[in-house]
Amino acid sequence: MKNPLHGDIQMNNKMKVATTLLLLSFALLEAPLVFGQQSADRNIPDSVKAVFSGAETITLQHRDLSPADITAIEKASATKWSGDKDVHVYLAIGTTQGKRAQLGAATVVENVAGVGDLTIAYDNELKVTKVIAGRQSGDATSPAFLGQFAGKGHDDPIKLGQDIRYSGTNRASATAITDAVRRVTATMQRLYGKAH
Repeated sequence: MKNPLHGDIQMNNKMKVATTLLLLSFALLEAPLVFGQQSADRNIPDSVKAVFSGAETITLQHRDLSPADITAIEKASATKWSGDKDVHVYLAIGTTQGKRAQLGAATVVENVAGVGDLTIAYDNELKVTKVIAGRQSGDATSPAFLGQFAGKGHDDPIKLGQDIRYSGTNRASATAITDAVRRVTATMQRLYGKAH
């Protein structure tokens, strides 16, 4: 005689095996994600951490630019693209009004003439919030000069002598900084902006 409960026992064992396999797969998948985030945190530049000191998490995002992207950015910024086609964007996440939200983002432009690396932070509307020079270069890296970029976006000219004023002695660095900020605002608009 066949046991009527035998089918239930087999089904119960299959469910246990399936549940165990599912939990094991989650555990295996989660380990690399945690390690990836930890290693990414170690690679976050100190200047980015300083800009987003209140962030709970800063995540590095890679975006590869296509030839069409580079052409559009060069046209929009009136500057030549140089360097890597892999753009690194640091996204800052924190809690505002009790909810997790993106606080802003930053990009580091390497080797800007006379000032080293330039960290450019912007809000969720892609407006510049802060510019930090990696190396002091006289009045071209002064808070008074760098502060002029705050609130600027891709719709602003961001041109030395127009909306950006400079009367110091290091015009080459001031021009390089201005061009870098204009190129970054055009890049962020191309990658993340809304058409208008």
